[in-house]
Amino acid sequence: MGDRNGERFAQIAHDALRIVGGNNLSVWLYMEADDGWLQPALFQDRPDAIQWFETDADFFELVMKAWYAEAPDRRWASLEMYIADGRFTTRLCYHDEVPADDGFDASRRQEAAQAARFGNKRVIYPD
Repeated sequence: MGDRNGERFAQIAHDALRIVGGNNLSVWLYMEADDGWLQPALFQDRPDAIQWFETDADFFELVMKAWYAEAPDRRWASLEMYIADGRFTTRLCYHDEVPADDGFDASRRQEAAQAARFGNKRVIYPD
């Protein structure tokens, strides 16, 4: 990953922490993107549960700006990011790596990635 990507992903990590309200938190972000479309799932990792947070228009703009900055053949289909202890790790999946007929939609792929990371941990949604 080049320095420009690292800077873009660091900005996304910083903005995710802004949304959840702190810097010393463990945060997991999964999102899928395509031309003009983004489906993010942002969670704070707690000892007994994960808490979902809604993203905002500023986050959408930041992510889409980073996505469009990539060459068309290098734009990711999904991005998974884990932020903890002031550091982040990122895993990208590209469109040619997502089977067109996998029988899943973005929500189901996110749920599968969430289960792989957190198992059966309870999810807290806002009232």
